[in-house]
Amino acid sequence: MTVHISTALVQRNERFDYWADASSRMFAPLEGAPVSDSPFWGRMDTHALGAVQLTDLAATGHSVHRSARHIAAYDPEVFKLSLQLRGSSVISQQDRVAHLRPGDMTLYESSRPYSVRGMAPFEMAIFVFPRNLFRLSLRRMEGRTATRIAGDSGIADVIGPFLRALTARASRGELPARCDELGEGVVDLVSALYARGPDGEPPVGRTERDTQLTAIKAFIEEHLRDDDLSPDLVARAHYVSKRHLYKLFETEDVGVSEYIRHQRLERCRQDLRDPALGHESLSRIAADWGFTRAEHFSRLFRSAYGCSPSEYRSGRDIP
Repeated sequence: MTVHISTALVQRNERFDYWADASSRMFAPLEGAPVSDSPFWGRMDTHALGAVQLTDLAATGHSVHRSARHIAAYDPEVFKLSLQLRGSSVISQQDRVAHLRPGDMTLYESSRPYSVRGMAPFEMAIFVFPRNLFRLSLRRMEGRTATRIAGDSGIADVIGPFLRALTARASRGELPARCDELGEGVVDLVSALYARGPDGEPPVGRTERDTQLTAIKAFIEEHLRDDDLSPDLVARAHYVSKRHLYKLFETEDVGVSEYIRHQRLERCRQDLRDPALGHESLSRIAADWGFTRAEHFSRLFRSAYGCSPSEYRSGRDIP
């Protein structure tokens, strides 16, 4: 589901009040003010990725502040990750200040006062996560709020492009109907980003390979419907060689091509049992997930699940 909010049809002298009220309803109680006397405009598109909320926000310069009074009124107990897309902004919390330029990221939480000031014009992607989704200690997360992560540093240069691409596809209405797995992937990536200490060192048991593989799998799952999805495309999108890509999958149960095929077959299997898609032909469902030849799809499906797609759809259980 997507919620679109815009000041385009609001009278000029009422736009900022409308915007501040909409922001409070979308995120949590807060107050704001424009940074100049210039006419204000703003828009935000919010999308649900399972338990994760993604908002693409663009506006002229303004600031918002969440105080102790606002927290007492209502606290959703969430973390927010802001990724700067255009312009610049300043986010402060607990005596820390993060100055963001395009590509930079920072984290802040709803349970403590914070301020966000966007310089005109600016755009940012805001990912909102319930606190209990993170496997890292809350103390570790709280100690890193309002700390700038440069977009070209460490694993941020792997995670940032994926989050930007996800935001762009969401804004174009290109997200799949079921986005829970995408939301889970985003949580894993942000957890990886903050699992590292201030010196950039990974924790025990978490390696650069794990983080890169998580980003690559999330990319694959986002692009399963694309006909040109292939190891070549995946490698180019992540600026790695095919040899490196294959090496990343060496410790997995399947290689990268097999992983793509398995994920597509799983989506087909889910759609075959979806009553809402009962009118769709087998070939249409197969084509929707990248299988352009019906005979090839049927053969792969039988090999994976022990029955034909039509048998599975009619109710036969998988062995």
